[in-house]
Amino acid sequence: MFKTWKENRKNKSDILLYQAFLLRSLSEIVLEFKKSQDTVKDSGISQEDALEIMNKLKGVDSKDIVSKIVESIKAKEKSEE
Repeated sequence: MFKTWKENRKNKSDILLYQAFLLRSLSEIVLEFKKSQDTVKDSGISQEDALEIMNKLKGVDSKDIVSKIVESIKAKEKSEE
């Protein structure tokens, strides 16, 4: 009987830890979403402009974008030296 009580207590503890982990993760997601909304509001870009940019980027490969950004940063660093 003591063994089952001890197992139940451990299970309850594990459930509480799991719930705390889920709540913390959910809270982080909500805070990041709020930050992104605040950034969008502060950017001055309208929703229509953002949709137009997104539509233009649909056919572009993300690897190409990253490589162009890296090239631009390297070129800027070289020009500053």
